[in-house]
Amino acid sequence: MAAAYPSFSTQQEEILYIHNETRRLEELIGYFHEQRAALLRRLNVIQSSTTRLPAETLSFILQHALPATDFSSQHNFTRDVQLHDDTESIDFSEDKPFQLVLGAVSSHWRQVIHSTPRIWDSLSLQIQPHSVRKSAALLKLFLVNSKTIPFMLSLRFPEIMGPNTPFLVHRSVDDLVIANLPRMKELHLVHPPRRWHSYTHLLTQLTECSLDLERHETYNPDKTVKLPQEAPLRRFSLQGALWRFDADFQLPWSSITYLTLSSIPPDLSVQAFIQCPNLIEFRCFSYSAFLPPLKPVDMTDPLTFSRLEIFEWETNDTPWSRALIRCLHLPALRRMRWNAFWFEDSSDIHTQAFLGRLPQTLTELELFPPSHFGFIRDDMNIDHVSLQQPSAVDFLAVLRKLKPKRNGQKLDIPLPRLRKLTVGEANEDLNHLDGTYAIAVMEMLEGRLDISNPSFCLDMPCVLIEWEPSVRGRLAQLLSAGFDIQIIDADS
Repeated sequence: MAAAYPSFSTQQEEILYIHNETRRLEELIGYFHEQRAALLRRLNVIQSSTTRLPAETLSFILQHALPATDFSSQHNFTRDVQLHDDTESIDFSEDKPFQLVLGAVSSHWRQVIHSTPRIWDSLSLQIQPHSVRKSAALLKLFLVNSKTIPFMLSLRFPEIMGPNTPFLVHRSVDDLVIANLPRMKELHLVHPPRRWHSYTHLLTQLTECSLDLERHETYNPDKTVKLPQEAPLRRFSLQGALWRFDADFQLPWSSITYLTLSSIPPDLSVQAFIQCPNLIEFRCFSYSAFLPPLKPVDMTDPLTFSRLEIFEWETNDTPWSRALIRCLHLPALRRMRWNAFWFEDSSDIHTQAFLGRLPQTLTELELFPPSHFGFIRDDMNIDHVSLQQPSAVDFLAVLRKLKPKRNGQKLDIPLPRLRKLTVGEANEDLNHLDGTYAIAVMEMLEGRLDISNPSFCLDMPCVLIEWEPSVRGRLAQLLSAGFDIQIIDADS
């Protein structure tokens, strides 16, 4: 059916009319296409299997589908990036957050995810100069969607940004970050700008915190590392600024149960340690002699940590560290790593006394220097001993100490519960040991193995022993008798 056109007085008027009508129809066609597409999208949503679950059920499922958040490795100060030139930028391959992946399934899923705060309660970001705006936008999305629930945040800043960067992250998100600090449950910062220390007083709900300042060689955060006294802080870890760290600590000491200090001057570490009466785990790794004692040593009375189970101690010989060893008592200790290389006098009576009063609860012991093994009591319940960098003389002394000794009619077995002896990095003189050492191993094993003690593992991958045929034969007899013997050496 032909369209009825109005009459026109001139040809130009008719041409103008036709052009106007054509544009109007094109606009209508576009509008109808949009309406059709919207209806089809709605049809897809209605028919989609992803929308058949109620929003509450889907929210519950998605919360459990998210990968579990575990920031415990942040306390280990592991390095997965090599030192690099300041002018370069390292690209970290970072997966898209799983929340965004799930939200891309459908608009229904996206709506449910964005309305479920617990799905957004943690975020780990690698901040890079070329993508800092993108990181800031992502952080903003998580902070907004998580609403008011406790939040866990981990940020790694590149060295190229430097400690004097005038932002927490970026100007577009800093105010939001500051506003949300009071609900932070965990905070982990690697090479953070100094500006962060101006706002740590807001972290009143913090339970875990790790600060890695290692690459800021002259880092000095206003002479203090400060967190609110009312914060329920349980775990705190700090990696200092190489040999130049001289900040003081102001922390809620009584609530801390896990404390790790690395590259902090030993005297500062000791003074922090003794203020934490409820510690369960303490780790200290520092050989820095940057500072003299900040105050005179005033430890003379016994110092007992009744709950401490793990004690890792690698430090320099300083007035405070020596005083600590003289006074320290650890009645609940289960695992100890002892590295006293920098204690110049290995026969020091206070070191001997400390090792001699270790409790029967101790089951794992790592020692350096290995000569200190001689100070360990024979009646201990240790089941695993690890020795670092022993010499051939040290190794032979250990084997002979572990060899059972006849006491009248009784056979005394040193460390009767010992099931494993590990020899870590070894000196070069352990590269080839003669038959004397094979015999010492054999005599130690023959005396220790019985029905109540049927197994032993000698793990020494850096040690090469010349196993004489007679020794091999005696080992074979023990194996045939049902004893479980594992010997791992450089020839295995």
